[in-house]
Amino acid sequence: MAASGVRTIRAIKPHVPLIKFPDRRVKGVVKSTSSQNMTPSTSPNVSKSTNITLATCLEWEDLPAKYHRKSLTPEEMEFIERGGPA
Repeated sequence: MAASGVRTIRAIKPHVPLIKFPDRRVKGVVKSTSSQNMTPSTSPNVSKSTNITLATCLEWEDLPAKYHRKSLTPEEMEFIERGGPA
């Protein structure tokens, strides 16, 4: 019995992933010749003071009526309370 277990372990091949991801690590400092020639400039169309309002969560009362859940009818409430069709 022990010999068959050893054969099984030898028969199992190591896992080889089917997806290969690109190497995200930096392999060295990349020198760019164009970065030396460029000077930082500001665009005249971009304003420096932009008013950005952050989105906040809405309360249930603030939602429009079309997003509210329809109210249950008395027949539906009775059906739920008795546990389904009987």
